[in-house]
Formats: sequence, structure tokens, C-alpha cells
Amino acid sequence: LPNVAFNLREGNSLIGYTGFPETTDDGEQYQIGSFSEDSVRDRYQDIINEIEKHEQAHESEVAEEHRKRANEKLEKAREELIEDIHGDFVDAGIEDITPETVEEMEPFNWVLEFAEVYADGGFDVIVGNPPWDRIKPLRDDYFVRYDRDFRTYLPEKKDERQEELLDDPEIAEGWEEYKRNIQIQAEYFNNADAYELQRPTVAGRTEGTENDLSALFLERVFHIARDDGYIAQILPGTIFTGSSGKDLRLHLLEETRVDVLAHFMNHGIFPNIDSRYKFAVLTFENRGETNEVRSLYREGDSDVLKRLDETAFTTSREVLERYSPEARVFPLLKSETESEVIETIIQHTPIGKESQE
Repeated sequence: LPNVAFNLREGNSLIGYTGFPETTDDGEQYQIGSFSEDSVRDRYQDIINEIEKHEQAHESEVAEEHRKRANEKLEKAREELIEDIHGDFVDAGIEDITPETVEEMEPFNWVLEFAEVYADGGFDVIVGNPPWDRIKPLRDDYFVRYDRDFRTYLPEKKDERQEELLDDPEIAEGWEEYKRNIQIQAEYFNNADAYELQRPTVAGRTEGTENDLSALFLERVFHIARDDGYIAQILPGTIFTGSSGKDLRLHLLEETRVDVLAHFMNHGIFPNIDSRYKFAVLTFENRGETNEVRSLYREGDSDVLKRLDETAFTTSREVLERYSPEARVFPLLKSETESEVIETIIQHTPIGKESQE
């Protein structure tokens, strides 16, 4: 709060760099993980200085002067990265995009926007509830710009109001541009190297996440937290049970230490979401590997999270990994007894495999 002007940021946090776009000796560019505390300070020390002086200022005029200087330097640094980000879109197969279009998407470069955080190693804790939707044109998001009550209308009224607004040529042109912008982002997420965990192979076929925003945010979280950081996310159940989440689940098992995986049915927890909706609370440390998980399966009672020592049971990595060996689906277990039963079953060769032999 003492430095809220630089702690509350906005932008498209799924587009932009989590590290620096660096060039190797052979001319190839890369960016994932390409930063250290020293490299952040070398690159953005002047911005960090202005932000720290803003925080430490005792007079409002002095604070405002440092705020302006920091924002000017931030804006210049953002502009310098647009060409690199544009190149990433082209590399993802979107050749008809311009740097101006990329800039309009408001890319959010994490190491730049929070340079003072990454100069100290990165975020210690990340807590998130990402959108449980796919990236697609949403008329509520667009037309609310011209009618602030648009979201509150019933579908029939929305149809009527949308038609009225589209009579304005400028609004109509903007609507087409907005839809094109969403399409470009969808293509980028499908093909960009920055999202390599979104296209797993299951039974010889590629199973894309269809731009599930929660899946994209989860992959991004792996990169923005420091290695010894702790992460807590509320995620839709499909992340753990859908075939398209296979690579994300493998990453959780092989590259993080999952602590809690608590499954819920939405019985009164989120009043505006269908009561049959399944979701999970996931917590993990962003390093190491998972050997066992504290599991919960409770319908509609979030209070169980406050009594983990009493309510959680242990699920082994072997169960999570071998319950569904091809798609690596995590089982929705209700008790430690079920976990033990599955653990016993997977010790034996599947009947289908025996018959083939």
C-alpha cells in the first residue's frame, strides 16, 4: 500500500515476457527464464531507483515527480519490447499482424512491470483465481464500453441494444476489430513457444486446451513465481480430469511440490455458478517434484480447508501418475481407502496388456 501506484498494474498478462528477449551467440532469440536478479538490475536499475524514491518520498510533490519519471521510463521500455513481441506473433504463424496491433493488445512484461520485485528474486507467493472460460469474443466486454449497463440486460434486451449500437459505423468497425484481435490471440496461444504445455499428445493425437484461460494462466504462473515461491490457485475441474491438461499435470508432478489438491462441487460456494460445477484448490511450491499430495474431496464445504490436518488424506504420486497412464488424468478420490485400493490395483499388469502378450 505505501507504493500502491506501482503495485497495482494492468495489461494483458498472458501476452508479453516473463523474462528478457535475449539473443544467443548463433543469433537465435529466446526469453523464457532468461533473467537473474543481477540482469534485472542491469537493465532496469533506473526504473527501480525512481520507484524506490517515490515510495520513500515524504512530500507529495517529490513523490509525484518520481512517479512521473518512473512512468516515462516504463513507457519507453514497453515500446522497446513491442518489436520483439511482434516477432513472436510472426513466429507463431500470424504473419499479417502489425506492431501497432500488438501494442493495442497491451502486452504485460512481468519482469519490467515489477522490476523491483524480480531484482529481489521474484514473487514469493502468488494467489489466483483465473477466468474459467475460453478466449472468445464476449459482447459484454465490448459493448459495455458504450453502455455501462449492458452486462445487466437480459439476452433479448442485449440483442436489441447491440443492434442499436452497431448502427454507429465507428462502433461497428470497432466490434469487427475486437473480434479479429481475439482471433489473433487465440492463434498465438495455440502456437507460441511461450505456451508449450497447452498441446499434449494423448494416444498419438494432439489434445489442445482450446485456449482455456485457466490452463494458460496456470502455465504462466510457473514462470512468474520464483523457484522457491508458493502458489495457490482456484481452478476448474477439467484442469485435473481433462485430457488436454495432461502436460500441465505432468509439470506439476515433475517440476513442483504439490501440497494440497482439494476438489469441490459448487454447493453454495459461488452463488452465480451452476451447483454441479466442479473445481479444485491447488497449492504447490514452484520447484522440486511431487511424491505425495494432501487430498480433499468435499461437496460445497470450503471450511474443510481450515482443518487440513483433520480432513485431508494422502494420495501418492504413483496413484496420480499411473491411474491413467496415457492421459495422466488425476482420480477424484473420496477417501484414503479409495487411494489405497487404486494403489493396490495399479501394482498389477492391466488385463488388456496381458491378453496382448
